[in-house]
Amino acid sequence: MELRHLRYFVAVAATENFSQAAAKLNVAQSAVSRQVRELELQLGSDLFDRKGKRIRLSTFGAHFLEQAQRILADVEQARSHAVMAAKGNIGVLRIALQIGAFDRPTVLKSIKLFKSESPGVELVLLPMRGDQVVEAVRSGSVDGGFVYAPISYPDVAFERLAPEQWLLAMPRSHSLASKADIRLLDLVDEPFIWLPRHVSPILHDQMLAACHNGGLVPNIVQSASDRLLLLGLIEVGVGLCFLPGPVGGGRSREIVLREVSDFSLPAYPSLIWKPGTNSPTRQRLLDAIHRVKQEPAAPTESAGVSMSSI
Repeated sequence: MELRHLRYFVAVAATENFSQAAAKLNVAQSAVSRQVRELELQLGSDLFDRKGKRIRLSTFGAHFLEQAQRILADVEQARSHAVMAAKGNIGVLRIALQIGAFDRPTVLKSIKLFKSESPGVELVLLPMRGDQVVEAVRSGSVDGGFVYAPISYPDVAFERLAPEQWLLAMPRSHSLASKADIRLLDLVDEPFIWLPRHVSPILHDQMLAACHNGGLVPNIVQSASDRLLLLGLIEVGVGLCFLPGPVGGGRSREIVLREVSDFSLPAYPSLIWKPGTNSPTRQRLLDAIHRVKQEPAAPTESAGVSMSSI
C-alpha cells in the first residue's frame, strides 16, 4: 500500500465520481480506477458500493476513509515540519554567551530580531566565561556562541558584529574626567581594575599589550568580571577600568566614560560556531546579525552621559 493509493481513494470518496476525482488529481480516470481497485484487493474488501454510474462509500470504506485521511494529514504535517526545520523556522538553537558580550547593543538587537522573526524556534541562552564558550562551540555541545574579544580563535568560524570602541570608566569626580585629551601616559599613576586572566586569557593579555604599546604598565589593584561589581568598584574609587562602549544597564550617573586616544585595540562582539556544522536555525540568527550590521551606527558615548540615554 502506498500513499498514492490513499490519495486517490480519498479524492474519489470526496467527489463520489471517478472522472471528477481524476480531474482533481490531474491524472487519467483509468489510473484512478486502477489504483482504487489495487487498494481494494490489498484490503480484501470493497471500498465503494457501485450501482451503475453512481458510487457510494461502503460501510468498510467509510471507516477506512477516516484512517486514510488521518494518515495523509500526518504525512503532510511531517512534510511541513521538515520543510520548516530545513529553513530554520522551527527547532532549538543553543547559544553560549560570554557574560561580557550579552549586553552589547548589536548582540541584543540581533537576538531580539531573531526571536521576532523565528517564533517557532526555541532559543536557549547559556551564560558562561569566554573560554568556556569557545570550548562549548568546539565540542559541539552548543550551536554557536557570542564572545567579546578583539581576536579570532583557531578552529572556530566567526561572524563579527559592529566594531566598538574601548572607553575608560572613572568616577565623575576624578581629575581626568574633564581632561580634553587623555593618553595612556596620563594613567601611569592610576590604579586599575582588570579582567581576570582566567576569564579570557587572550583578551587579558592583548589589553595589557595595547597599554604597553603606549608606554603604560597598568597598576592593577583589583580583578573583577561581574559587571555590577565592576561598576560599583569604579564608582567608589577603587580604580579605573577599560570597558567596551557603550556601557549598558547598571551604570551610575557618577561614572563617566572617556576615550583614551592612543589605546588601540579593536573590539568586536562575535558569533562563533564549529566549522563544517549545518544549522538552519543558526543561519537565521546570522541573517538577523547581517541586517543589524547594516543599520546606521549609534553615536559614541561621551563623558557624563546619563542613564536615561543608555
